[in-house]
Amino acid sequence: MSDLVSTGRGLVPVSYHRFILEELDERGTGASILAPDIPVRFGNGLITVEPGLCVISTGIAGGPVTAEVRVHTRHPDIDGGDWDEIVELTVETTHDRMVVAALGADLPAPLPLLTPSGAGTHRVRAYARGRDSAIDASVFEPVESYLIQIWPAPPSPETIHRNTDSYGKAVRRSASLYD
Repeated sequence: MSDLVSTGRGLVPVSYHRFILEELDERGTGASILAPDIPVRFGNGLITVEPGLCVISTGIAGGPVTAEVRVHTRHPDIDGGDWDEIVELTVETTHDRMVVAALGADLPAPLPLLTPSGAGTHRVRAYARGRDSAIDASVFEPVESYLIQIWPAPPSPETIHRNTDSYGKAVRRSASLYD
C-alpha cells in the first residue's frame, strides 16, 4: 500500500518573491490575511513558517511557477531529482484545510488539499530549482519549479538537505545580517 494520498501539479502565481501554503479557517479565510506581518526572514534560503502558514521564497519577483504537491501519510523518501534546494521543517495547523496559494489571493491554487489528515503538526519538505534563471524578474512563463511533500509528524528541527543555488545563498546571507 502506498503512503501517497494525493498528488497534483499546476501553476502558482508569485508576487513579491513569494507564494504560500496557508490554512483556511471555517470561513475560508487564510492565515496570511489574519497575520498582517508575513514572515520575511528565510534563514534557510527557501521557506519560513508561522503557525498555519509557510512562505516560500522564489527567485522571480512575479509571475507563474510550476508546483507539484505530494501528500503522504508518513515520512516519504527524498525525491531524487535535480533540485537546487531542499528544506524540511514542521508546521502546526489548527484547522484541517491547508492549501497552496498566491500571496494575498482569494482562491487557492488548483492543487490538492495539503492536510487531509486534519489539524496538527505536519512536516513540509520544500524543493526548488531554477531560482537563478530570472532573479528579480517578472515572467509570463514558468522558469522555476517547486515540489512540496507534506505528511503528519511530530515536531522536529529544521533539516536542510541541499542548498546550492545562488539566489538561496544571497537570501541566507541577507537573513544572517539580522541574527
